[in-house]
Amino acid sequence: MNVPAIILDCDLRSQSGIIQPLGRNKIPIIAISSKKDCPAFYSRYVKKKYISPAIEDGEKGYIYFLLNLNIGGVLFYSNDVSASLISKHKEALQNKDYLINIPDHNILEKMFDKWECYKIASALNIPMPKTELITTKEDIYNVWNNFNKPVILKGTRLAGGMYKKIYNPSEIPYHWNSMCELVND
Repeated sequence: MNVPAIILDCDLRSQSGIIQPLGRNKIPIIAISSKKDCPAFYSRYVKKKYISPAIEDGEKGYIYFLLNLNIGGVLFYSNDVSASLISKHKEALQNKDYLINIPDHNILEKMFDKWECYKIASALNIPMPKTELITTKEDIYNVWNNFNKPVILKGTRLAGGMYKKIYNPSEIPYHWNSMCELVND
């Protein structure tokens, strides 16, 4: 029998991109979501489905849920929040027969931070787009002439294409404020 793939965050559309190819290759799929109306639950490849507590309601409840499922298998997570949580509790989950391929939590957190990632890649001579750490709106004005346009403004911990293109300095206040709202949400 094949080891099951346990897909977390199945309410996210991106998880279908994991479920379908694994299911076509006869890997049993166990889908987990905090939402009852999760579209992935209706996939013909899903053999079992579980409704979990929401991570945002508290990581202890979510981890307790996973530790008490007693199913074992390869754990697939979808985003920074669940990856960080799985990494933080990796040993306990592995002791419950979950197969997890994730770095230690302190390494993972460094890689999630785009500035930290940039510094590590630069030290290893890995080519990266020119980058500056911006902490104030004035910082953008100070480095404006050092970059080709448009300048891309992106948070150090945002994923999923959340960035702002700035074509001229008059757009800086608007894009700075909207990026601050995204980061602080």
